Amino acid sequence: MVTILIVGDKMNLDIPIGFGKRLVIGVSITVKEVEVMGKITNAREAEKRAAELYDEHFNATDAIFKGRFATDLPTILQKLGIKIVIRSLKDYEGLVAKPNVSGYLWKNGNEFAIFLEEKDSLERKRFTIAHEIAHKVLNHIDDNKHVSIFFRDEFSAKGVNAEEIAANAFAATLLMPEKIIRHVYTLTSDVAMTARYLGVSDTAARIRLDNLGIL
Repeated sequence: MVTILIVGDKMNLDIPIGFGKRLVIGVSITVKEVEVMGKITNAREAEKRAAELYDEHFNATDAIFKGRFATDLPTILQKLGIKIVIRSLKDYEGLVAKPNVSGYLWKNGNEFAIFLEEKDSLERKRFTIAHEIAHKVLNHIDDNKHVSIFFRDEFSAKGVNAEEIAANAFAATLLMPEKIIRHVYTLTSDVAMTARYLGVSDTAARIRLDNLGIL
């Protein structure tokens, strides 16, 4: 039997080779490879994964040429097998017992769905979708539960939890790829107009531009 031991950035493989002898191989592994084995809670790694997900399905240069700046979330949802349900979430079927919930990721077996608050703006719905996609892609949702639910509410918006900070970083990168937001802001020199083109809120656009050192 092969025994695997991971300590920090080292992985040791203990392999039986017969006649009572074993071969031990030490392998260095990257942060990304460690994260893939579990949850990704580092914001920078979350941003990298979001950029990779965007590049898997779209081409930023082509999007700029065609003027399609807003990320096509339906395509990503289809590829990931996630359904969207829009309705009032206030005490919906007893699942939500707190106010100001924008949405949540629901998992039952191999089925995934994102529930969205119907009264939220389109921009907020898009950020909620991207945020909940992050929880799936970054392996935050519990695979051991029969039904798992991950909320996006005022608590998550404050970014005081590592998983929520990572999910917000992922969502910002997915909705506002660096190459595209730099291009749009160069054209407009206006935060509000940049936000409109990318389908996000003014606040989200301003934070992203500020984090990229553009403002």
